[in-house]
Amino acid sequence: MEIKDKIFDNRINSLNLLIETTIEEYYTLSKDILDNNEFQRRRVKSSSSVYSLLKTDLRQGCVIPPIVLALSMEAEAGKDQSDDDLVNTILGHKEKLIILDGLQRTYTIRDLVNELESKDDPEKNTILKRKLRIEIYLGINKLGILYRMLTLNTGQTPMSSRHQIEIIYSDYIKDGIDDIKLIKETDGDTPNNESEYKFRDIIEGFTSYIERDYLTIDRTDILDNELILTFFL
Repeated sequence: MEIKDKIFDNRINSLNLLIETTIEEYYTLSKDILDNNEFQRRRVKSSSSVYSLLKTDLRQGCVIPPIVLALSMEAEAGKDQSDDDLVNTILGHKEKLIILDGLQRTYTIRDLVNELESKDDPEKNTILKRKLRIEIYLGINKLGILYRMLTLNTGQTPMSSRHQIEIIYSDYIKDGIDDIKLIKETDGDTPNNESEYKFRDIIEGFTSYIERDYLTIDRTDILDNELILTFFL
């Protein structure tokens, strides 16, 4: 893993790192990301043909757009660190990384490596050592994460508004409500009794009550909420 460039993002008060790594290194890193982040989206099954083509391209040495990650830490902590220290910081907190853009590409990379391992492919070592570029936002807060998700997430499989809403209000689900189970979109479950509710439905109901408006929250509303929270926080 080698840092190629550093730019400070003044909009979200975060250090952006352009990093060159390998397919093998990212495969190892991505396991921690997918296993430890409860709000990371699940795999999209509807675009299997597109990602099957991507897997073939990766085998042939195709250069794909950088996968964008985020690491929530104090932004100031990264400004004066050497490249080696920054890499050590990232690897030392890899379980806190989340994917802002490139989740389905990540799953495809994992599929490719698993396939190489299971078949003992003669090209395995060559493919695993191929270069891959990633961006990491270091020191980004939750609102910055949401803002970047909203502005980056316009590709093949955009994030649903339901998931975006759940992220911005994620602190409330951690505290919980007595005898009430709140179900996130990433859980993949359906409420089965009177004490279970979808988290997004609760948020929308409360928002409708406060604003005296029965219409559901859309992408523009999410951005408005983010901007308001940024102003007050």
